[in-house]
Amino acid sequence: YDLETQDIFWSQQTYRIHEANPEEFTPQLDTAINFYHADDQIKISNILEKIIETQKPFRTQARIITMKGKEVDVVSTGRAEVNDSGVVTSLFGTFQDVSEIINVQTQLLESQEHYKLTTEGANIGIWDWNVSSDSVYFNEQWYGILGYEPYELPQAFKTFEDLCHPDDISETLELLESHMNGETEEYKQTIRMKHKNGQWVWVMTSGQAIERDEHGKATRVCGIHMDVSDRINIETELLEANAELEEFAYRTSHDLRSPLVSSLGLLDIVKDAITKSNKTIALESISHIHTSTQKLLFLIEDLLVLAETKNAA
Repeated sequence: YDLETQDIFWSQQTYRIHEANPEEFTPQLDTAINFYHADDQIKISNILEKIIETQKPFRTQARIITMKGKEVDVVSTGRAEVNDSGVVTSLFGTFQDVSEIINVQTQLLESQEHYKLTTEGANIGIWDWNVSSDSVYFNEQWYGILGYEPYELPQAFKTFEDLCHPDDISETLELLESHMNGETEEYKQTIRMKHKNGQWVWVMTSGQAIERDEHGKATRVCGIHMDVSDRINIETELLEANAELEEFAYRTSHDLRSPLVSSLGLLDIVKDAITKSNKTIALESISHIHTSTQKLLFLIEDLLVLAETKNAA
């Protein structure tokens, strides 16, 4: 931009960014500024005034509206050229379309925000183990699952080892080593880890090597932690309930079978007594059958009452 003649020179790339035809459009200061978004025009005017006054270089990001009505993010840089008297005679610089960069940055921020909300909302712990330095990144949820604040425990693999249940650590290290050596596609396991309050928390941990050296040995492994204590407790309760049900079924079948077997035996005696016209033995046996049948009836009634009570609960 020549301050004396007020002429402005645009390169072919600058015309392209503005979607303007060099044969049909000649830029002037006011028309060049008018390309800027209405919210950015005052800022650009102030920058031009300041560079002329201070002679200091500038770099700014703004939006323009092209000849075809498209909004484009641009970065302008420039500096002043002065004569021997120290008076600014012209301004020159660069003009760059950064829309794609801004779009990628926006998508990245949105992706990071979505990732953060997802892990926080689902209470998923994240771990990232740099095997070479033996340092591990644990996110806030990883610590939170075990009742800790991030500053309370060092971000090191030893932290994981120390919190792992003594009965689980050996198998854990073996499974990790197998995956790190490339013997398995992923590492996955359900283990117990010690909570800050002293209780054991069931944790589903899984991970995968994302970097390996030239020998195929893992140098970086990333994964997640999820608290599955509720699921494990429910499964344990179901197993215990099934065991109790099996025991109950065994005892009940025995209690039901005993009077039935007894009655069948007595019926044989009754049949034999009737054949031999032995009324006394027949009547005694019938009495015993009646007693056994009553016991069976009482047992069945007790079972029905128990079932109704369980259903009501």
